[in-house]
Amino acid sequence: MDGSDLKELFGRNLKAQRVEKGYTQAGLAEEIGVSVEYISKLERGLASPSFEIISHLCSSLESSPSKFFHSTLSES
Repeated sequence: MDGSDLKELFGRNLKAQRVEKGYTQAGLAEEIGVSVEYISKLERGLASPSFEIISHLCSSLESSPSKFFHSTLSES
């Protein structure tokens, strides 16, 4: 798995968790203090999050960092 595959996996899992928790991209962006465009880029695998952003996402989505990188989440 290369870096772009990992970004795509992260993005699919982020979107799945966001939808599961009932957030829109705009709602999640506001919650963690980033732009809607940034959330969209993360979900499409076009941007890489910092550790700080991952931490904010985990808090808002009541998740753990590993759930963003676990391959079975993206398959469901």
